[in-house]
Amino acid sequence: MTAPYTCEQLGNQTALTFPGKPPENIRAALKARGFRWNAKNRLWWRRGVNGTADFLTWLDKQYEPEPLHPCRRKLDSGQQCGQPARVRSPGPYTMILCGACWREYQDAQPSQYVSK
Repeated sequence: MTAPYTCEQLGNQTALTFPGKPPENIRAALKARGFRWNAKNRLWWRRGVNGTADFLTWLDKQYEPEPLHPCRRKLDSGQQCGQPARVRSPGPYTMILCGACWREYQDAQPSQYVSK
């Protein structure tokens, strides 16, 4: 699924157009990053282009969330948990854990290593 918006760089301005009213969390993020609604032209705009690429990357992730993978935690039985999971990176290596296994991991770690 492609994100339902178009982005234009107009000189020193950035303009975003959506086919309809974006969800509340998207509108709040637009406002927080200095975008303003232009009712006449039916678009969100702001002066400046700095940080636009990072914001568009975040915006794309809102419409195309990170895919789920099977949880890779080994159970006592020797098999993997296998529940739908997300990539979690608390340290120098990547872990793929479901929510329940992630909470167990966080509870087992010293608090200095886990951000809550």
